[in-house]
Amino acid sequence: MCTLGGDDHSADFKRARAARAGHRRYHVGLRVTARKAAARTARPRIELGWAELVDLPELHLDDLPAKIDTGARTSSLHATHIRITGQAGVRKARDARARQFSMPLFENRRVRSSNGHHEDRPVIRTPVVLGGIEQLVEITLTHRGTMAFPMLVGRSTLKRHYLVNCRRKYATRPIAHPSAVSGADAMPPAPGDPK
Repeated sequence: MCTLGGDDHSADFKRARAARAGHRRYHVGLRVTARKAAARTARPRIELGWAELVDLPELHLDDLPAKIDTGARTSSLHATHIRITGQAGVRKARDARARQFSMPLFENRRVRSSNGHHEDRPVIRTPVVLGGIEQLVEITLTHRGTMAFPMLVGRSTLKRHYLVNCRRKYATRPIAHPSAVSGADAMPPAPGDPK
């Protein structure tokens, strides 16, 4: 510790340093922040794996595999043949399962992709069901044909409701492996069930 001479000088030095750093204001802000954090964590959160199944009811897409990406701000959906029609800015596209749909265009947004390139992408707003919670989400449309998952779920969708466990996959709706339900591992029918 550095002292400037006697005790009087070191006390003055500490007070001056604390005043410069906004020491008193920092404690007030810290108390408020601690209360807000306690209120936020009081609600139970749904645990997600690094990949989950997502439903997009307005697009008639159920059980769409999606990668949960806390590094991306907005969610994105694989779409090709995107075009604007009409004055209302209705967007037509083919989605991840080669279905055609029309949605109102929310906006065009400049997005930096994972490889660092900037791209202008159309944005739609549509309900998304993830872990049993339905929420209205902004989704960018882009070509994700080379990616492993047709949809990417970003931070704006994840905040308030979810925790991500990177060690798990499909934590909200486990997928039964075909070999687990066939052959010797199949469960016998319950008494009274039709065969």
